[in-house]
Amino acid sequence: MARCLADRDGPGLEQAAHALKGVAATIGALKLAELAGRVETRARQPGGWSELPAWLDTLTTLLARMVAAIDNLPGTPALPVLADPQRNDTTPVELAPLFQQAVRLLHQFDSAAEGVIREIAARVGSAARRERVCAIQDALSVYDFEQCLAMLVDWAAAEEITLEVE
Repeated sequence: MARCLADRDGPGLEQAAHALKGVAATIGALKLAELAGRVETRARQPGGWSELPAWLDTLTTLLARMVAAIDNLPGTPALPVLADPQRNDTTPVELAPLFQQAVRLLHQFDSAAEGVIREIAARVGSAARRERVCAIQDALSVYDFEQCLAMLVDWAAAEEITLEVE
């Protein structure tokens, strides 16, 4: 968000604030969600950004507290266990719509991508595919949407899945 503010990138700032608002609301960090919502709204308005640097400083502080609290929680749940790991994997054609949906959500910094990645995880059985999905979930666990996107695009290329990348 600071980079978007420095570049006067209103749409980018709005998008990042929206994503943070959603994640914060989902985990109950209501003060953080409310402030991110104010940043999102203000980012849509041309000019009048004078209070944004102070708001971003406060957001950074609140976010650091939230991340520290999350880091102190017990580990995240494991991937779902497949009923039959030896079964045939879902075909690339069947995975393509899920990959496309995940790419769209990751481009929007939307935490709903996590659910789509879980759905992909439930449909793959081979060790190589499980390794890929675990790496993506690890990146998602620290909100590294750009890394997730890069790994998903690489995986799609390896599976010969054509993606419409924004």
